[in-house]
Amino acid sequence: MTKNRISFIALMFLAVVGMIVACTNPFKDLEISVSSNVFKNVVNLEVGSSAGTSMENATVSITGPDADKIYNAEGKKLFKVTGGFLFLAVDPNVVVTEQAPLNINVAIAAANHLGVQIPVKITGSEKITMRKVVLLNTAAASSDMAVKNTSVALGANGTPSADVTVNIPPPSGSSESATITISAGTQFRDANNNVISGTDLKVSMVVPKTGSESLAEVFPGGTGLTQPVIQTASGTSAGTLLPGGMSEVSFSLNGTAITNFSKPVDLGISLDPDFVNPETGQKVKAGDKLSVFSFSSNNPIWKHEQEATVQSVGGKLSVNFSSTHATWFLAGNFVESCDNALKIKLTADWLKNGVTHPVTVKVFSSTGDDADKLLVQKSITATDGSELSFDNLPQAAIIIKAFDADGNGLSETKISNPCNGNLQTINLAASPVAGNPKTTMQLYVRCPNQAQRVNVLPTFYLYYKIHGQAGYKLLGIVTNGYISTTLLDPGKKYDFRAVWGATVKDVNDVAVKVDNTATVGDNAAGGEILGTKAGATNLELLKEKCKEAGL
Repeated sequence: MTKNRISFIALMFLAVVGMIVACTNPFKDLEISVSSNVFKNVVNLEVGSSAGTSMENATVSITGPDADKIYNAEGKKLFKVTGGFLFLAVDPNVVVTEQAPLNINVAIAAANHLGVQIPVKITGSEKITMRKVVLLNTAAASSDMAVKNTSVALGANGTPSADVTVNIPPPSGSSESATITISAGTQFRDANNNVISGTDLKVSMVVPKTGSESLAEVFPGGTGLTQPVIQTASGTSAGTLLPGGMSEVSFSLNGTAITNFSKPVDLGISLDPDFVNPETGQKVKAGDKLSVFSFSSNNPIWKHEQEATVQSVGGKLSVNFSSTHATWFLAGNFVESCDNALKIKLTADWLKNGVTHPVTVKVFSSTGDDADKLLVQKSITATDGSELSFDNLPQAAIIIKAFDADGNGLSETKISNPCNGNLQTINLAASPVAGNPKTTMQLYVRCPNQAQRVNVLPTFYLYYKIHGQAGYKLLGIVTNGYISTTLLDPGKKYDFRAVWGATVKDVNDVAVKVDNTATVGDNAAGGEILGTKAGATNLELLKEKCKEAGL
């Protein structure tokens, strides 16, 4: 990467240095310097849509007992999705440990999408945490998700004059579907239990393919099938929900969301015939008892509703039940969580000497020796010896799989007892896409009139793709201006995207070298750079920010 082409990251440093220096709220008691260590704990949420639409206009709110300790990258309380990312940072005056974690709730809403409520627990064990959040688009079906929107004509008194039945067909290649029947004379009520009048009832139904891995991304509660709080028939507990069938049902009348009814509505959910009932250890069959759970965004936890008996009609298995409210419904089973987190250590000879690689670790439920449902997943920028942990895993056998940046499998490990508290070491096979020479990038800043360089710089996410191709992939986390990787092929041209909080910088058509080092400064004769565009403006920015930082 030539020095004038690497300036896109260097100039981004100038911008984010300004953000750090200008912050006053969480940093008022700190000695301000050009440092990436201002934030000691960071959560970066990659926010997307099941339909691939932009989430830039989504609304974000942070609540929970520790919401007052969370800031954006600029040290402010304005949270928004920028470039597909939501950056959350812990007040650096707050010490976070496993014994004293922080708990917040992140709510994200967008037009034509089901809003999400994501509980986030920050323990301090992972200084930089990355999570993927997908909002379910209610206007666009996919191969793993059936969507139906329809209208029902009501009588002049705002109720059905006869029983009304709405069916939603299954997703492609699935037998899972749902049916809802509304009795004649049913009144529709809002969240305050007020009866709503009107004649055009809008009905929306969603049915996911419960055997697909994509379910974990859109599963209500924001943490995959493992949930920190579930209201069971016997009390409240952390646990895992294993669905045999699911459906979301929502209504609106005269533009007002309907949450409950004057009469119970009847629901039928067809089941995945391959669903293994944890109670029997066998595939579900007629006569089995399954638990019905519901999830409401107004009270974002899964709650046990009732037990239902599996029926076989026309060769299809289903459960039928009644409810007085509209929400997500799940028919399946609950497995209580371990009391402790499962800690994992990743080892790999090809990730020694500081080389990093994006690794996704997925945890599956187990049926014998086979992986069943994807429970939860995490993505990290791994190096040899990287550690991560998983909370709320079930008290049952699991299978852990690790994948590289292109989705190639690196390991598969069965753990019979994830509750034993032992550190689980997993060795990663060499990635077939990481066989290039070790490529390093190091950037420095030298303030004018200063002899020494400032070599502590912001830590941010760097994405890449081959020039001209579609779809950025994570290259890794640039820490203090430095990253080492074997994903880049020296001599090839790439497009890069750097993301630090609300700052997103792109540069295209870059040819990298094995060793890429540059210094941002005003000594052009000595090889320092200010960028090929607006160099004078960048110099003034550098002087100003260095002065503000006391350098």
